[in-house]
Amino acid sequence: MRASLRAFWLTGLVVTSFSLVSITGCGDDDDDDDTGGNAGAGRGGSGGTAARGGTSGGGGTAARGGTAGRGGTAGRGGTAGDAGADTGGTAGVGDGGVGADGGVGADGGVGGVGADGGVGGEGEGGAGALACADYCADVTGACTGPDLQYPSNAMSTEQCLRTCDAFPTDDGANSVACRAGEAALAWDEPARCDAAGPAGLGSCGGACLGYCNIMMEYCPQFATQAQCLASCENAPAAGLTNFQYGVNGNTLQCRIAHATNAAFYDPAVSVEEANLRATHCGHAGGLGPCAPPPVVLP
Repeated sequence: MRASLRAFWLTGLVVTSFSLVSITGCGDDDDDDDTGGNAGAGRGGSGGTAARGGTSGGGGTAARGGTAGRGGTAGRGGTAGDAGADTGGTAGVGDGGVGADGGVGADGGVGGVGADGGVGGEGEGGAGALACADYCADVTGACTGPDLQYPSNAMSTEQCLRTCDAFPTDDGANSVACRAGEAALAWDEPARCDAAGPAGLGSCGGACLGYCNIMMEYCPQFATQAQCLASCENAPAAGLTNFQYGVNGNTLQCRIAHATNAAFYDPAVSVEEANLRATHCGHAGGLGPCAPPPVVLP
């Protein structure tokens, strides 16, 4: 009896299972007709592992265009998901292509040669200043007494240096070079002092050129060099043949000496020095000790 019941129960279970399978199959047919159903809808595959980038190439040496770095090996493509029809076959696992070698970098161009700096002018501290220093050492040392060209006191060297700055630095007669050459010889030949001094008598240009060089540099009495030269030619005793510092009177010799006095004082130092320069410029222009004697009425 128990054996019969068990056989009946197993048979019913099989029939029921078959019926359920048949009903499910009909449902799939209807879905295919209306919406395309889920045919071939396998489980989506898991995304493959992200590809690792290749090792970057070493940069070239700075300044020179070094060899470009090699391109890294491309990463392997990830395994495709199982999204094929029906069973979703596994996509082929393709290796990425090997990165192409980088091109060889061109060598950097050679830098241009820097231009030479220009030769500095003969300003203060340059060749002109050195020439004046040598000149003044000689002319103040060798020319003394009746051949004195600059003051014999503490002003002597500084007054000479500032006066020297007014003379041309070329190779002409009215120049620092001419006066320096005469001053060097004056140690043995004191007669050279007249040419070595500010008047530049004889071989170094003459009194009016020396006078006007100083006046145009330091004093406002004349608008142009030509105006100064014209005035100098009409000055008393313009044709002097001997120059001695410190001799006053209505003479060109006096005016040249006071022009060198004006050169010594610097208006930038103080109001007092500015006033002293203005005073000596006036004397150099024919005032004060360099003026004509007063007219004495009978």
